[in-house]
Amino acid sequence: MSVLCSKCSQENEDSLITCTVCGSKLRPEHEPVQAGVILEGRYKIISLIKAGGMGAVYKALDMKLYRFWAIKELLHTYGTEEEQERARNWFNREAKILSRLDHSNLPVVSDYFINNNKYYIVMSFIEGEDLKKILKREGNPGLPQSKVLLWAKEILQLLDYLHSENPPIIYRDLKPDNIMLHKDGRVMLVDFGIARIINEADSTEKTIIGTNGYAPLEQCQGKVEKRSDIYALGATIHHLLTGIVPIPFRFEPLRKVITSVSPELEEAVMKSLQENPDERFQSAKEMLQALEGIKIKSEEREIKIDSSSPDIDTENSKKIGQTFFLNPDLILIPRGVFFMGNNNYPEERPIHKVQVNPFYMNKHPVTNKEFCKFLNSQGNQNEGGSSWINISVNQYCGIVKSFWGFKVKGGYENRPVVNVTWYGAVAYCNWLSLEDSLILCYGSKDNRGSEPSLWRKKFGYRLPTEAEWEYACRGNTETMYYWGDEMNDDYCWYTLNSKGNHHDVGLKKPNPFGLFDIIGNVWEWCSDWYSSYPDDTVANPSGPLAGTTKIIRGGSWNSKASDCKTTKRDSSLPDSCNIFLGFRIVKTR
Repeated sequence: MSVLCSKCSQENEDSLITCTVCGSKLRPEHEPVQAGVILEGRYKIISLIKAGGMGAVYKALDMKLYRFWAIKELLHTYGTEEEQERARNWFNREAKILSRLDHSNLPVVSDYFINNNKYYIVMSFIEGEDLKKILKREGNPGLPQSKVLLWAKEILQLLDYLHSENPPIIYRDLKPDNIMLHKDGRVMLVDFGIARIINEADSTEKTIIGTNGYAPLEQCQGKVEKRSDIYALGATIHHLLTGIVPIPFRFEPLRKVITSVSPELEEAVMKSLQENPDERFQSAKEMLQALEGIKIKSEEREIKIDSSSPDIDTENSKKIGQTFFLNPDLILIPRGVFFMGNNNYPEERPIHKVQVNPFYMNKHPVTNKEFCKFLNSQGNQNEGGSSWINISVNQYCGIVKSFWGFKVKGGYENRPVVNVTWYGAVAYCNWLSLEDSLILCYGSKDNRGSEPSLWRKKFGYRLPTEAEWEYACRGNTETMYYWGDEMNDDYCWYTLNSKGNHHDVGLKKPNPFGLFDIIGNVWEWCSDWYSSYPDDTVANPSGPLAGTTKIIRGGSWNSKASDCKTTKRDSSLPDSCNIFLGFRIVKTR
């Protein structure tokens, strides 16, 4: 275990009494709370996670909710009265800031209390480790570009969220030590003790805070702003890629240290490290856009959009024939406006005008072969009360358990996967995002489906919204089916031609956007909770924040013709699954 110095934030060996850098005492005269002690009649201390000069962090069991929390303790028996007062202010600030924020990359604060003159914050227990420990264990000397790039993009999304608060929140101490990697792949920003809610008219501070090497010059001079966090992130990326602990204001060009670093990544990092804030990226969003355009050669998957594909709005999309580095099965769905719904059916009315931004959609539902790779990587976990996939229905499910994991039954490789819960579909999206070094769209299971304004801004794989699904399915048509107003066996599998089972994807004719099996074969999960349609024009709707059932669309091999029309709506519990239900993925453009 290491001990952090409360004066300079230097990490020291547990056996030391004074800091190796500034000479301050590392520990006050205080014993940590012992395992088994119950605080506030509710929180049973399980173990000490980390101790430092300012306090300690414990793993605790909530005796009321029977879940684990991290409890942060502020000590009161150290330093001068002025130092104690400053520490209390920082501690209170951390509790207040985190309690008002709601983001999948931030811990949740659930409680705050004082016990025996010691202050405590109760927050999410993060199962994972910080990036400094990961660098120390895996660095050679630094970490792979693909990992660091993924983490950086996720942090920039979070910084954009913090900086967009009113008033803005400046983190001020971004470094590998304060970034936790959750076991589900998310990065989590922790330790908001010195974060500050900034009034732009008064952005100076007498106390110089931050960490040497990561803090920019203006912060060391007592002035802080949004672009200070951009600099600190640049220093963090530099450290993670090179393995070299930052020296204040001295950073070698990345490719001088690591020749394999992408020139574009080097340019972005060095721009963020400019001494003059005006020469850096001016916002987290601007830097994120720069990083989104960077592809790591060893992981690129190059395809070309076929020039025979449907016409695409050239103003709002890439030109046909241009190289993309995407999943080979993704098709660009252009920006558009359409009339959603059908006034002839109660659950489909009213018809209302919807605007949809461009996005990418998989040209076919996820297959057994694709989903089996996910299962062999992640296992078939239980979430929401059910396993991600029910493989017990052998006649229809194409995946079976084998001695070494999971395998696809012969002849079922290219059939759409079925018996998958909504949670299983979301878990697949997150796994595929990690495989492609993209930012996860979904957080833990407690947040899934409850944060549309957040996941729609991320660039990983996800499920389509109901509006995206219907817009893509219609393919700019206004008829009952995308091919006309009468059922046509050439376009979909349904009850009269399926012979009682689902079929390989891609055997029927595609819709005008080039999507196969968008109608029939299997129903498809959408991201939205089920609710009635609005009356007015809406832009990029994503459904309510909560609900009981999730939208499913498209009909299946067992559906009658009227259930396969483009406007047909149905829903299912997110932890349920059946032999008629699968999913396809999309990606925000």
